Amino acid sequence: MTVDSPGRPGHPALPARLPADVPIDMPLQNFRARGTGGGPTPDPLAGPSNGSDTLTSPEGMSSRRLLLFLLTMLLATTASAAVQDSLLGDGIDLWDVALLVLFFPLFAWIAFGFLNALIGFVLLMTRMHPGFVPVPQNRQPLTGQTAVLIPVHNEDVDAVFGRIARMMHAIEAAGEAGSFAFFVLSDSGEESGAQEVAAWEVLAPGSRVPLYYRRRTDNVARKPGNVADWVRRFGGGYDHMLVLDADSLMSGDAMIGMAQVMERRPSVGLLQTVPTIRGATTLFQRWMQFNSRLYGPISTAGLVWWSGSEASFWGHNAIIRTRAFAESCGLPVLPGGPPFGGAIMSHDMVEAALLRRRGWAVHLIMIDDSYEEFPPTLIDMAVRDRRWAQGNIQHLTLLGSDGFHPVNRLQLAIEGVGVHDVTRLAGPDPDDHRAGLCRRKQAGRGDDLGARAGADGHPAVRPQAARDHLGGVRPEPARGVRGRAGDHPVRHCRDPAVDAVRAGHHADADDGPDQHLPRPALGLEPAEPGSRWAVDRGCRAALSLASGGRGRPAPDLARRSNHCAVAGASDARAVAVAVARQMEREQRGGEPR
Repeated sequence: MTVDSPGRPGHPALPARLPADVPIDMPLQNFRARGTGGGPTPDPLAGPSNGSDTLTSPEGMSSRRLLLFLLTMLLATTASAAVQDSLLGDGIDLWDVALLVLFFPLFAWIAFGFLNALIGFVLLMTRMHPGFVPVPQNRQPLTGQTAVLIPVHNEDVDAVFGRIARMMHAIEAAGEAGSFAFFVLSDSGEESGAQEVAAWEVLAPGSRVPLYYRRRTDNVARKPGNVADWVRRFGGGYDHMLVLDADSLMSGDAMIGMAQVMERRPSVGLLQTVPTIRGATTLFQRWMQFNSRLYGPISTAGLVWWSGSEASFWGHNAIIRTRAFAESCGLPVLPGGPPFGGAIMSHDMVEAALLRRRGWAVHLIMIDDSYEEFPPTLIDMAVRDRRWAQGNIQHLTLLGSDGFHPVNRLQLAIEGVGVHDVTRLAGPDPDDHRAGLCRRKQAGRGDDLGARAGADGHPAVRPQAARDHLGGVRPEPARGVRGRAGDHPVRHCRDPAVDAVRAGHHADADDGPDQHLPRPALGLEPAEPGSRWAVDRGCRAALSLASGGRGRPAPDLARRSNHCAVAGASDARAVAVAVARQMEREQRGGEPR
């Protein structure tokens, strides 16, 4: 990598924050004319605009959708007739007519959701659909380049970079470090931006997987504008982009497998996974996690059955063909003022419709090891849904757009309710201004958005019959290294991977000789085998954090750091957790700290 900073004395030089520009054209789309500039758009059922004559729509989709529509109308008509009979007893007035007008579409929506779930239940029980499965793996190495995009906006820096470190480690362990690059696309303010830079400086030098960082000073068009800026500037250098949210997590096998599918299926423009909720700590989160785990597979199997290649895009945990996105998804500013005009807020459904309009297939897939988090309280979820509702109002103006597939029009009309929400259950995204959430948590409200930490410092994930979630060793259950009641409230805005090292303490006070170390992602940086710098830094960071910021005497801290570095460990993360365990044993044994 090109070095743009000499680094600090005694430490590796910093890599370049960004690669060389490889621009690609991303024209703004015209919703009132087929294609950009009014030109013709390929038939959505035909192949994409790359000369391919592949039919991208699976066989039998029309029959499935017709059956679902007819059954929905049958149930809604039957229910409406029963209501009408009860109203006829004392005559029908205008209020009764209004009731019937509202009752029919509302009951039709309930019937549609019921039938969707019923179909999914039958498919799963008869094993006509396998449910959630590991992503198919190809023995052939990847030939293309995939960029992993993580848009952030005033997020919890420790949590974000902890998850990035975990995913980068999994990619590297799988031997595909040369095929992926991670981009942190920041729209954060100056204070959060400085913390992000510090975390990047800790993590980027020690990894074989490139990690880049870019912060915009002008938050134009929010998240879609952030991604579009990356596409126009760097998209020409990457075949695919895997878009994540700040709270997303995927295994190395899942990311590599999805890239392999994209390489084998050139007509596919987007693959959307169904994330599983992780990190539930509040009662509300656990209830929604239970709901997602019990009903999610049923509803999703039904959704896959009839959506075909006109599936939804949920804005994260999805891989997209970069060229297809660039040629299809340049979002214009809608004319007029709010709530119908302005920058498109709920962009994901619109982008899926635009991809399909250009002939690219959009598929929903049920694979393991795709995770997200969920709002901790009903109030937080209501705030998010209010923003979604405002964005959905804009979709009313796009229902008549030229070239949209009928299924995409239906999705635009019903986005944010019913089956879509049951299967999506999406967590907060970078537009949620999570800095405000963290400030509320510091005031004593809310709970930890992260998962409980495993013994190796990684969040505990959904067990999958000894499946490997990290590309390395399956996480073990935590052994006493966890937070206690009365911890500093800022802990609730930290990543549990760091909490495991901190052993239940906060490190905002003077940490003696280690106070100059940047705190974000301490103890998480991967180290090359034999790298004394990384091991020593991880040991000292772990000791500083585990001391709870109480000003451990410098000689004692240095002695322990030297002891664990000499032990010969090659991974600073493992060393950090090992030292935290050792200190806990010393505390139980009465050894003075």
